[in-house]
Formats: sequence, C-alpha cells, structure tokens
Amino acid sequence: LWNNRSLTLYFKVAKYQQIPAYTLVTVTVPVVNKAVTQTPVYPQISAPHPRTVKTATLSVAVLGSGGGYWTQMTVHESNPVPGEVSNITFTLVPSISLSPDKLVTITGLSGSSTPSTSVGGTVWDNVEGTLIAPFG
Repeated sequence: LWNNRSLTLYFKVAKYQQIPAYTLVTVTVPVVNKAVTQTPVYPQISAPHPRTVKTATLSVAVLGSGGGYWTQMTVHESNPVPGEVSNITFTLVPSISLSPDKLVTITGLSGSSTPSTSVGGTVWDNVEGTLIAPFG
C-alpha cells in the first residue's frame, strides 16, 4: 500500500504466515521518477515487533534522477572467525549501464591478512584496503 501523502510504503505479512529470522525478503515496487532532476533520498525501514526491530536508514539512495548511483549495495562475509578464510561477497546494481572499460573501486577493506595481488585486471591493495575490479 503506497501513501503518497506520507510518502510511506506499507506491506503486511499474510495472515497465518511469518518471515523467519535471517530470511531474504524482496519487495519490488514500480514508481515513476519526477520529470525534473532531484537529489536521491535514503529510505528508512522499520517493523513493529515485541522485541523491537530498530528503524534503519538504508545505505542506498533512490528516486534520484539525472545521474547514476547504486540501486543495491550489499556485502556479506562468509566467516568472521579470526585467522580463517572468509569469502566477502558484494552485490552491486548500478542505475545506469557501465561499459566494459569501467572499473569498480571498493575501499575501506582494511584488516585482511591477504597480500596485495593483481589477477586478471582485478587489483587488491592490502595496504590501502582497496579492491579495483573490471565491471561485467
């Protein structure tokens, strides 16, 4: 249910159903961007629950027009145990097409024991905590 006055989207878990903890929930809502350039907004999400599901501001902006941005950015670590191997998976969805010659740079990955490497166009800089990879 979309309320244009309060700019709020509501959806309800079906009767006799539940969303189990740590279950991926995907909700897709078609909207029409304004015809003029505007600054993207950062939505918030909340859910009433007896043990409190805290309100969170999403880290990806939406409803911007006039330029590219990431419509989805998630990161997942497979193993947080110190000294063990962990696969870090990034899920990225750009709002505009990126040609094959474009590079995606992810920074702030300091704290790994993996040495700096360069393989197949992907560069990992352990000192800077930076991953640079060809897109596509």
